[in-house]
Amino acid sequence: MTQRGMVAPAAGDTVLAAAVPQLAGRVQAVKFDADTGHLDVFPDTLVLDTKLRWSAPKLIAAANEQVPKANVRTLHVLGPRAL
Repeated sequence: MTQRGMVAPAAGDTVLAAAVPQLAGRVQAVKFDADTGHLDVFPDTLVLDTKLRWSAPKLIAAANEQVPKANVRTLHVLGPRAL
């Protein structure tokens, strides 16, 4: 994605917002490695942290469906923090 003019974490935020619009403003992408497809995120609450961990495979699939060239392979939830 960095080759397409998108840099991390902006690339990760774009992928998340496209995949699951209701997460916009509630989850912050802090790092996206386009080479490995690894996306690090911070949710704003512990509840959302848990939900992201449980639904990571679905979020990855949705991200790759909505942004076909994103190639997200792993989602690492770093824990909640105030956004």
